[in-house]
Amino acid sequence: MMQEWLPTDLSSLFLELWCGLLAEVRLSELPPEFQATSTNDPDRFWMLLNGGVLSIVLIGGGLWARWQWPPCRNEEDRLWRNLCRTHGLTAFQRDTVAWITRRAGLPHPAWLLMTREAYDEALAAANLRRWQRLFHRRRLAAIRDKLFSA
Repeated sequence: MMQEWLPTDLSSLFLELWCGLLAEVRLSELPPEFQATSTNDPDRFWMLLNGGVLSIVLIGGGLWARWQWPPCRNEEDRLWRNLCRTHGLTAFQRDTVAWITRRAGLPHPAWLLMTREAYDEALAAANLRRWQRLFHRRRLAAIRDKLFSA
């Protein structure tokens, strides 16, 4: 036999239990260690500061990872990224090689990684201005040494 106070559906049962708990326990009647502290608590400032710093670090790390390893659109991009990773090129060096490839009119940046002669021909075909050759001289030499120094 079913008791009269027992609700028939689950939502009314939950509501009945919740209201019963609220009627029994008042927040002001909690022991002091469980009561809410004031808003000018010095620990609250440090918790908010640490939470903000952690949020900034996580968002910055996510953006840096997105810039460092953008998603591959096709198999050629995946090959290019694997070649750069194998040769140890940084994102900045990878962008420099891609810039030289665009200036030289080559179909894909992986062409520069074939031989030292292909790299030198692409630099000559890139038709860099004098100030660009002077400005990027060390960077292009470092990339060339990293690629073909074995």
